[in-house]
Amino acid sequence: LVLKRPNVARRELWYAKAEYAQMKLVIRQDVLTVRSARTSREAVDDDTSSTQAEESVCLMGIEHLLTPACINEVRTCRARCIQAVLTEQARVRDASATSFDGWERIALASIAQTRRAKR
Repeated sequence: LVLKRPNVARRELWYAKAEYAQMKLVIRQDVLTVRSARTSREAVDDDTSSTQAEESVCLMGIEHLLTPACINEVRTCRARCIQAVLTEQARVRDASATSFDGWERIALASIAQTRRAKR
């Protein structure tokens, strides 16, 4: 059985640098729109209130960029994950060269820190 690939140029299957730049620009504009809408409206105790500008933006995937606290939490989580992985790598390296479960322990160290951030 021989499968033929469709005759599509390889560069048409991936985003170009200009397309990535455009996506980043749109994300940046959405984040700024939501931030400005939140700072310009009056302080309201109810979290369900939102402005028309906020509702026109899809927040899926950019939630972590909306407040400085969220940005700092992402940075902190990354630092914790990196430190956990480096610590576990050193532990595995020191334990034994014949151990095959080291990669699993390294992955679990990272997962534990990531789950901790999601709580």
